[in-house]
Amino acid sequence: MLMDLTYQFYEGEYNGSSISVLEQNAVVSPLRKMPVLGWSGLFRLARGYVLSKNYHYNLTTGLAIVKYDAFVMHY
Repeated sequence: MLMDLTYQFYEGEYNGSSISVLEQNAVVSPLRKMPVLGWSGLFRLARGYVLSKNYHYNLTTGLAIVKYDAFVMHY
């Protein structure tokens, strides 16, 4: 499965900034590491990665509960 995530910030110090992740998402793998590929605002020159961990995945319905932890370094 190909996954595209965009984290957009609407309040606080990072208001108007975003980071984007694009990766092949192997949902059957319990822990996945995905690079941060795009950004805007205060994250324009940022680097980082996102870890995703499955808490629940139903093979029949395709529904999942997933935790995403983003680690981003910006200047």
